Amino acid sequence: MDEVSVILKKIIKSLEVRNIIGIIVPELANIWAENDHGHIDAKSSLKKLIVDPINRSVIKNFFQEKDDPYSVSLQSLLTDAEFLQSIKKEIPNLSDSFLNILLQLCSQLEAKPISEQKEIIAELFTSMSSGKSAELITSLCRIAGTLQQHDPEFLSNTLKPLLVNWISHLDMSDVKAYTESLSTTTVPFINMVNEVLWQYPSKTLLLFSLLPDIINILTKTVQTSLAHLNQLPPDLLTDVLLSLFGEMDATAFSQTVNEVTELIRKIHTGSALLGEAGSPQLPKSLNRFFNDFGKQLNWPMLIRSKHMLQQIKGTIHESWLDQLKQHPDLIQNQLSSLSQKPNQQLHALHQKLSLITALCEEKGIKQLADGISDYNADELADTLNQIVLLLNQLKQDRADVLQNAITQFTYAIDTQMLANQVPWLSTILLEQFKPIARIVLPHIVTLCCQWLMPEDDDQDDAAAQARQAISQLIAQAEVCK
Repeated sequence: MDEVSVILKKIIKSLEVRNIIGIIVPELANIWAENDHGHIDAKSSLKKLIVDPINRSVIKNFFQEKDDPYSVSLQSLLTDAEFLQSIKKEIPNLSDSFLNILLQLCSQLEAKPISEQKEIIAELFTSMSSGKSAELITSLCRIAGTLQQHDPEFLSNTLKPLLVNWISHLDMSDVKAYTESLSTTTVPFINMVNEVLWQYPSKTLLLFSLLPDIINILTKTVQTSLAHLNQLPPDLLTDVLLSLFGEMDATAFSQTVNEVTELIRKIHTGSALLGEAGSPQLPKSLNRFFNDFGKQLNWPMLIRSKHMLQQIKGTIHESWLDQLKQHPDLIQNQLSSLSQKPNQQLHALHQKLSLITALCEEKGIKQLADGISDYNADELADTLNQIVLLLNQLKQDRADVLQNAITQFTYAIDTQMLANQVPWLSTILLEQFKPIARIVLPHIVTLCCQWLMPEDDDQDDAAAQARQAISQLIAQAEVCK
């Protein structure tokens, strides 16, 4: 007798399987004894005479009580070392047979109507809701954890052939079609999962503790994948990436942008239509929303959190500076590339101004004039007024604050170092900016002199003091000669 027959014989003799046979066999015999219409006739009566003793014998010999000393349960059978050794030898054949049966069942299920598929799957998952599946997952996690601790490479080496077969036989087009449908079909599933999870808050919070491990696994996965990509030659890698980029539908992307801009236009127009004349509806709705939002918001906590974030940002910056101290070459690289970003920004500005200049030479001067005239000069002036008002209030209430800040700033400056550098800098400015200064400075001096001329206004006294100070300076300079 082969090993499979021995295994099956022991399983059939187990308490659970014998009881199942004791139910199934009499039912099958009764169906055989009945006619096609489910009734007893002369022919089926003869069959009934044959079936009844068989049923009694089956029920008598197969049905066993749990406390029967001669009964063997599946649980005790699975603790039998000899039985487990037999199963171990036949695992490849048994697993292959099981997968074949499962594949046939899935094929048959796929061919059935949607209503029957839903009914069968619902019954399947209902039968799995006893908690045994959760115990199975927990047990498998413990086994996997123990194996990983004992031999970190065991699971990867064992699962590699399985993964190779999966990848080679997997129809990626079907997988892609399924993932594309997930964006619209997973919302009810996600809602259900969240509803169930939050019925057990402590377990849900423990799930969040898995996030660092998941992130670490994903990071390691990305790092390994990128490492394999970096093993490709530069031309091949670039060609692959460019081909992927080339497959992106630029037309669809631009049409999406067009739809978004049209959506914004319609919202703006709809706001004007829904509101009263000169009073669009959107600002009112936003004001109402932010008013309700602000009433429930903990403003002191928000401000403190903002300050805390600034402190965290400062801590991160200090940690980064500590790393730079340990790696001076990084600072040298940053210094050598200091001008790259400003140069790129300057180049972009130059290109933009060149386009504007070329446009203005042709027909864009009117649009440029309209754009300049649209600047709200009144609001700019009022902004300056508000700044001056705040300074006046500060001067009245806390004049020492601004003075102390300026004093701290000036005292912190190394005047000796400044005195050493200013002459050198002024010499450079004198030599390099002299042609420009001779063009600009006379006009500035003339303008200042015109501003200081006597006028019949409130600032005449201050202007007179300025003229007197200039006269004294010139007179002192004449005396020194």
